[in-house]
Parts: sequence; structure tokens; C-alpha cells
Amino acid sequence: MNTQMILRSSSGLAASTLLALTSVHAADTAKPASSEKDPFAPAENYITISGQYNGVSGDEAAFQAKNWTAKNGFGGIEDFRFGKSLKHDFEIKADGHALVGNADYLAHINVSKNEFGSVDAGYSRFRTYYDGIGGFFPSNKAWFPLVNQDLHVDRSKLWAQASLTLPNLPTLTVRYTHETRDGTKDSTIWGDTSNTGIPISSVNANNPVAANRKIIASYIDLDEKRQTLEGTIKHTFGKTTVQGSVIGETIDNVDTRYLNKYPGEARPAGGAAPAFWLWSQGSNAINGYHTQGVKTNALTFLVKAETVLSDDITAFAGVSYQHSTTDFTGSRPLTTSIAVGTIASYSVVQQYGGYATGGRAPGSYQDFTGGSRSKRLTANVGVDVKVVDTLFIETALKVEDLYTQSDDALTYNQYLVNQTTGVVTNNSLGYSNASKITELAWIPELSVRYTGMKDVSMYGSADYRHVPGTENTAYRTSTNLLTNADVTENHGNYTVGANWIPNSNFTGRIETFYKNHRNSFNANVSTAPTDKSQFILGSRYSGTRLSATVKILPTLTSTTRYVYQAGKMDLGAVGTPVVAATSSFTRYASYETADSISRQISETIDWTPVKQVYLQANLNIAFDTMQTAYPKAGGRGNDVIRNADNNYWNASLLIGFVVDKVTNAEFQYTHYRADNFKSETWITQPYGAGAKNYTATVAVKRKLTDKLLAELKVGYLSSRNDTSGGNTDYTARVAYVSLQQAF
Repeated sequence: MNTQMILRSSSGLAASTLLALTSVHAADTAKPASSEKDPFAPAENYITISGQYNGVSGDEAAFQAKNWTAKNGFGGIEDFRFGKSLKHDFEIKADGHALVGNADYLAHINVSKNEFGSVDAGYSRFRTYYDGIGGFFPSNKAWFPLVNQDLHVDRSKLWAQASLTLPNLPTLTVRYTHETRDGTKDSTIWGDTSNTGIPISSVNANNPVAANRKIIASYIDLDEKRQTLEGTIKHTFGKTTVQGSVIGETIDNVDTRYLNKYPGEARPAGGAAPAFWLWSQGSNAINGYHTQGVKTNALTFLVKAETVLSDDITAFAGVSYQHSTTDFTGSRPLTTSIAVGTIASYSVVQQYGGYATGGRAPGSYQDFTGGSRSKRLTANVGVDVKVVDTLFIETALKVEDLYTQSDDALTYNQYLVNQTTGVVTNNSLGYSNASKITELAWIPELSVRYTGMKDVSMYGSADYRHVPGTENTAYRTSTNLLTNADVTENHGNYTVGANWIPNSNFTGRIETFYKNHRNSFNANVSTAPTDKSQFILGSRYSGTRLSATVKILPTLTSTTRYVYQAGKMDLGAVGTPVVAATSSFTRYASYETADSISRQISETIDWTPVKQVYLQANLNIAFDTMQTAYPKAGGRGNDVIRNADNNYWNASLLIGFVVDKVTNAEFQYTHYRADNFKSETWITQPYGAGAKNYTATVAVKRKLTDKLLAELKVGYLSSRNDTSGGNTDYTARVAYVSLQQAF
């Protein structure tokens, strides 16, 4: 969602801070009109000119990212609509907007002729904002944002479509789209630092708790393009409708992730006596970037048909085939700062990678090239049956056959560093890899609906995805390594529910669901025939949804919702053999990796005490926790591991007034609170969020003339974020004004 979409008429009740300011009034459509003719009913043709001023104190980048709007505001054409019927059954429609500041634009036109066809074309572009921050470590209040936190990505789409819809002839449609994504955004793949206040000893045994934490900010530079050309033909023969499509797609992406690890650090050389070091001696600084290029060409053929066999039975079937080729390029040059000499004398080695003791820097490579070829054949068949007047059954079976073959080659950057002299020796290594994946998926689906009970309708659905396959991988270095693996995926989703409507004053609903996912991997390694590797990863979720809508009075309605979900994840593994000469191996006990429980309660009250006033109040409360290895880890592990609590509540109040026949007013307040960011020990990185956000807005809308509508809004926004140590806090005073002229 972007700002100009939030600004659109009838956008509904606000659910976020910006929405609280810029959404137009849900009350306009929900409250009773002051006369039989609604003075605020949208005109057929109109143009809306608007502007918004944002006065932000604090972290402007956080304000932009949270509210999806420019820090200083925006202005321009918020909305434009035009439609007109022409001679000879032609009709033209156009719409668009242009909001400078938010870089938000749309130009769209459609020309159609009855029983002939249409032409549709347009261009849209909008901006999303991001905040270039990393993590916050509460022990020493470590905070390492990017120098420029103000990040944004522009997304654009250009399309053109022509359709031919002559009577009694096949319908033909050709559509072309060109989409881009360009700009910079934050990344949660953060870099490491030892600047956390945790002691660092020259002897590893004295470091039961690692000092480094991944909290250094990083970002991605995006340059992505996607083009699609699609041709479709559709025709009905008697009771059968057949549609065929050919889709060509190209993708050209070059994305670069900038890395920064251990800034300002260099580990001392030589054998130091046991002593505690400064954080700056904890490791060696590494910086660089990771570029990934992907070019894909795909061609898809699709045919589907639907036949009405009788009033009670409809059958359908389809088949598609896709062939795609992909080329990869990439590089990851890294520069490492090395301590030279027997004492902490620092210098910088301008090379790709390098450890203080020599060897290959982790992930440092160059000259990466590769390719992938994929074939996917998919078929489905199903039937919808009305068994009796009160029982409906929908069944389907989908089969998917996938074959993918890939290969690549690269050069790992390996440098040996003499820490006494600083001399660097290049010993780069060439690597190549190849893989082949085959999968055959079976997905049966069933849906049932029953309405034979008075005031009650029942429904249920089930789908199961079974995917057996193989993965063959070859790693070619000085020692070739071949891995053959059997892979199996099983995914089940099941739902049962009922609706109860005993009268016009009450509607109730209950639904229960269960999800079961399990992946298994069983591999043999050719270099040691007895070596085996196996794991089983599973997750299970179950829950219930309840809701009730009660019309307490003709002017008062209550809607209550409750959602409960519990989930578990587990991992079972098989390691290398105890005795290499035999095929026996050690089985490690299966253990749970996560145990989560979520409860959400919400209440909505709609009240119209008098014809001129409308009120809506909302309250949402969530109790959400995920148990990790704590406290099962024991010992010092419990000092650095914590469960993740994500409890929060939010509330909103909307009051709309009919001031007179041509004037409406509105007050809105929203509040959000989370209090889970609690560091119980000085070496723990808390998981939960802590935040307090609220907004208050006042708006007036007035019909100045029969064709001119004015709107004014002012508001105050406040955001407090404990998770970032208060470094992303802000307050904002905002003002919005618009004029809509009908024509």
C-alpha cells in the first residue's frame, strides 16, 4: 500500500499512523445521510488537488518507513477520473494521479467498443521507504545505523492490453507488461561487531560467552527488470469453455548487498599472554559487497477447460508446460584489516579477503558464472458436484513434474598473510559445482459445504501436498565430492467450520484448522561410502477462530473475534558413523526447535446514537510467545538465549459528525503498545519488541458548491521504540488539504 492509495475516497477506517491522517472517512459512508441525497457522493468525473505537510522531529527516516510518505510532505493531483460515452458505442475512461514528493504517479486509459473489444494502457510508479538501521544491544547501548538512513525503492509498471470480443467468435487478448524495482533498502542480514561490552580474553577458554553480535546495519542496491508478453484465446463450445495462453517472460536483475563486519577492529598478532583485550582487538574488520546477477527467460503454454455436464455437475481440467533458462553472475570481493607484528600494530591489506592467520576469507570469491535449466509440467483435473440441494462437493487433483539442472564455476580468493612482515601471498582456488533436482508432486484437494440444518451452514476443506524427489550435487575442487540425496516433502492443510445465523440480530462463526509440514533429507557422500547425512524437519499448527456479531440495538452493533493458534517445530538428525568401517551411524534424538502459542482477541463497536453522529471503537489484544532452546539449553546457554514474546494491544476511536447539510467533521485516535523488550541479563539480545505509538487527527469536509468539495485535516503522530533504544523515536505534526472539482 502507498500513500496516494491511502488517501483515496472510501478507504475505510485507519489502521496505521499515516492512515489515521490521510484516509478519508469511513464515517462518510457508514453514518446516515443528512438528506435523501448524499452531498458527498462521488461524482462521475472529477479532479482532486491535495497537499500534505509533515513536520517531523526525531528520526525522519523512521517516520517515512512507518508511514509510507515523504518526510517533508507531498502535493499534486491526488485523483483524476474521467469517463464518457462516444458515438458508435465507443466509451473512454481515464484515471490517474501525480503526487510530487512521494514520487507517486499513475496514468491509465481504457477505450472500448461494445461487442468489438477494448484497448487498455497505463503507467504507474510509487515509492516505498526504508530505514537504514541495524540492531540495538542494550548492554552498552551499541547502535550502528548507516550514515544515510534515508533509503527508498521505486517500483514502476508499464502495461498495454488489447482485447477482441466479437460475438460468437473466440475472445483474443494480448497483454504486455514491463516492471522495474530500483533503489536501496535495508537488509536484516546484519554484520558482526565485538563492541558489545562483553569481555574478550586472549585465551578462548576464558570466553564462555562470545562478544560478537550481528547488529551492524547493511543495505541492498536493487536494479531489477521484468517483462511479460501474454497471448490468450478463449471460446465457448456449447457447455464447454476452453482457454489457451502462451506466456513469455524475461527477468534481468543485478542486486548488490553491501557488507560491513567488525568495523574498527583488528586482532593482535603473535602469542599474547592471557589478558582481556579491548573490543577493537576482538576480530579483523571486513568490508565489501556481494553482487548477484540473474537473467531468466521462460516460456509457458497453458490450456484449461470447463464443462457444465448438468445443472448439478461441472468438470474442469488443465495442463501447463514451462521451460526456463537462467544465467548467473556474481562476485564477493572482501577487504580485511590485518594486525601486523608481534604487538597490536595495525595496517590495512588492500586485497580480496584474508585471515589474520591466512586462508580463505568466508564467502570471498570472484568470477562467478553459472546457469540453470528448468522444465515444469503441471496438470489438474476436478469436479464440482451438487449432490443434493444442501450438499456441495468440490474435488481436484494436481500433479506437478519438475526437473532442474544447474552448474557454476568461481574462484575463491585465498591469501596467506605473514603477520610479522605483512607480506601477502595469493593462492586463489578454482571451484565448480553441479546439481540436478527432480520432483513429482501430488496435491489432492477436497472442499465440502452443507446447508441442510436450520440456521446453520457447515463447511470443510483439505489439501495434501506430497513431493518425493532427488537431489544430486557435485562439488569439484582438489577432491571431488558427490552427494546423492532423497528428498521428501509432505504438507497437509485441513479446515472445518460452521456459520450460525438464528435471526437478523446475531451471526456466529466457528472454525478450526490443522497444518502439518514435514521435510526429510537423506544423503550419501561418495568419498566415504559409509558417511550419511539425514535430517527431518517438521512443523505442526492447530487453532480455532471464533467470531460473533450482535445487533444489541437498532443503532448499536458489537463484533467480537477470537483466534487461537499453537505450533511446534522439531528436528531429527543422523550424523556420521561411529565406526567408519560399518554402515552404522549415530542417531541424535529429535528435539523441538520452537514451541509457539498465539491468542488474539478483538472487539469492534459501531454506534449511531443520533442521526448526526457515528462512532466506531476498536480494541485488539494479542498474546504471542515462541519458546526457543531456553531453558533447555542450560548453563551459560541460558544467559544468551531467551524466548520470544510478542504481546501487544492497539485501539482506535472514530467519531463522525454531520455538522450541517454540506459539512461533515471527524475525530480519530489510534494507540499501539508493546512491552516485550526486556534484557534480563547484560549479555542477552532480547527478541521481543517494545514500542508505543499513537495518533490524533481532526478533519472537516465541506461542500463549497455543487461541484466543489474541500477537506482539511490536521494531526499529531508520536512513535517510541524501545527495540532500537529510542534511536528511531519521532513526533510529527501534519496538515492535509484537498479540493475536489467535479466536471
